[in-house]
Amino acid sequence: MNQFQETETAINRDIDRVFQEVYEEIRKNYFVTGNDDLERLQSAISQYVPRMIANKKWLLLDTTLNYLTEDAIRNLEGYESKVPNSFYQQNRDFREKRKVEFQHSESKNSVLLSPDPRFVYSAVSGVGGCILGGLIGINILKLEFPILPTFAVVSAIGGAIVTYYNTTSIAMQKIEEDVMEYLQKSQTQAKEELNKTIESYSDEFNNFLKEHISV
Repeated sequence: MNQFQETETAINRDIDRVFQEVYEEIRKNYFVTGNDDLERLQSAISQYVPRMIANKKWLLLDTTLNYLTEDAIRNLEGYESKVPNSFYQQNRDFREKRKVEFQHSESKNSVLLSPDPRFVYSAVSGVGGCILGGLIGINILKLEFPILPTFAVVSAIGGAIVTYYNTTSIAMQKIEEDVMEYLQKSQTQAKEELNKTIESYSDEFNNFLKEHISV
């Protein structure tokens, strides 16, 4: 028996609303035109986003527990005062236990960002150019023109630099994709965890009723 179906519906609606607000806030603050300092962006995202999600999930957990407590008290209306009084202590214990479990699980929370694709593309371009420059240099050295390989290597380095900056938009897009994937997984995880909290609370409440109320 699940007396807390309305709580489950309400908290799932709250989760959707909260994470939609998070999506919009992150896009507004981080993924804006002209923001090409990707090292700083990656650092900020790695530090800020997990903390932000942990805080939101903590508030959602607290909201869920409040919903459950309110529903439980309504279900105990009409019984002798000793029944709800006994339940209050069990309710406090459940809340504390669930919050400790939450803190432990969130301590491992982190956002994983892919390697900066600018370095990948630049390395490919640069290595390819340097190999070409080296081959040219070997042939030219045989002809005793040692200055020309220098230009070949400089050209390779220049190509790497151009490639690096030309892929900044790709790098920005990849970071955004990583963050959005992280947020979607966090949203799904929040629903799973809070729905399990509701299910566990429902089981404990039903056991309490069996122990304290004569049928």
